Amino acid sequence: MLKGFWALVLVAFVAAVGYAFLRPEPTTQDLMLAKCEEVFLQRLKSPSSYKRIEVTELRTRPATLDEHLGIFDPAQKAEYDRRLKDPRMGARFRELDEADRARFAAVPHDFLTFLVSYDADNAFGTALRGAFECSTVAESGQPLSEFFTAYVDGHTALSWAMQGLSG
Repeated sequence: MLKGFWALVLVAFVAAVGYAFLRPEPTTQDLMLAKCEEVFLQRLKSPSSYKRIEVTELRTRPATLDEHLGIFDPAQKAEYDRRLKDPRMGARFRELDEADRARFAAVPHDFLTFLVSYDADNAFGTALRGAFECSTVAESGQPLSEFFTAYVDGHTALSWAMQGLSG
């Protein structure tokens, strides 16, 4: 009886170790989707009602400098330019900006994007269907950094919150 128990323990151990080594690594799109959904759920009135319907194929193209800097629309560009000129934060912000521009010039970057369609309830409990764009910028041919920035419809979680406060 004891031999059977130890045989079972050995089989379970081998199975667990085998799974750990054979488990597929998450793809770039898997990593992006997890982070984008985390950001997107913060925007919903009823996050628990969120249901992913479809995810389009990941598209990749060369990134622009503005995309690398996190600028996706004219309002973001105006705010970025205002910060560069701000005497209180301008010097440090300009230093960071120059480092970002140098990094972008030294290494090619890709803009990665896909669409996610979903169902979720609005504030009144009515189910609605919508879609959002998930995107990021990464060094060409490199895996995503552990700390990559996920953009949902051109906004990070912070920029979305700031936009809500200002307007």
